[in-house]
Amino acid sequence: MSLPDLNLLRIFTEVVEAGSFTRAAERLHISKGAVSRQVTALEEALGARLLNRTTRTLSLTREGAAVLDHAKRAVDEACFAAAAASELSGKVAGVLKVSAPISFTQYEFGAALPEFMERYPDLTVEIDLADHMIDFVAGGYDVGVRISGMADSSLIARQLAPVRRFICAAPSYIEKFGKPRTLDDLSHHACIINSQLPDRSYWTLRNGRGQVVSVPVSGRFIANTSVAIQPVVLAGLGLQHVPDFIAYRHLKSGALVRVLEDEVDDEVRLHLIYADRRHMPSKVRAFVDFMVEKYGEGRAPWLGV
Repeated sequence: MSLPDLNLLRIFTEVVEAGSFTRAAERLHISKGAVSRQVTALEEALGARLLNRTTRTLSLTREGAAVLDHAKRAVDEACFAAAAASELSGKVAGVLKVSAPISFTQYEFGAALPEFMERYPDLTVEIDLADHMIDFVAGGYDVGVRISGMADSSLIARQLAPVRRFICAAPSYIEKFGKPRTLDDLSHHACIINSQLPDRSYWTLRNGRGQVVSVPVSGRFIANTSVAIQPVVLAGLGLQHVPDFIAYRHLKSGALVRVLEDEVDDEVRLHLIYADRRHMPSKVRAFVDFMVEKYGEGRAPWLGV
């Protein structure tokens, strides 16, 4: 029996994890026929059928189940070896797994990613979007982007630019309904509600005297994402309590204006979260340096709006 090609083992593990030749082909960016031929080649090299194939399902044979565990270990070890060689050479390569907030990625960070990827053509970037706190270690993340602190004190948090929320409206809304002059006036205005916030019935801000105030709000439009909220605000249908990284382009263009300018949220910070600065892989270092370049202190494009 000849030793199987490592790439055949990798394709076999992808097929099993994906559950079909079609999905494995999509993941691997090759044709379904090529995937099928490679699995057949592996079976011929090993002299055993590894998969039971029907028109609708795939299942492992007894031999396939035995091979799978060894195949995964072999592929993982090869990846570790490649990563180690890359680190020694200082080359930025491999897979960088990043956790990032949904709205920040949609409105700001996502637009910067192509530049980062063009700088490092040997690097694969996997972005996992989530606004909730994640288990950084269990999720296998290399680096996290967060607008807040962190629950796990064993991780490193690198502070970047400040982020603030304030209240905005379209000029057409102001023209029709007028500007609220005080926080109490918000109860008489249509407020666009973000249901993802912990208490969607209140907006919490710091007033001009420095006091934290929670103001009851209501409105006819409720959504759990800024992607749905933003067009409604731009159409002049209500006020929005919005982070500056979402609003700044519209404020600069005049599509939105600020109201109650003295009332803003407490400043929070954009953070990068990673495991250990002493043994930082080159791919993580490259990402951290890029994010500092784009969103470091005094550099974020939303500052000063």
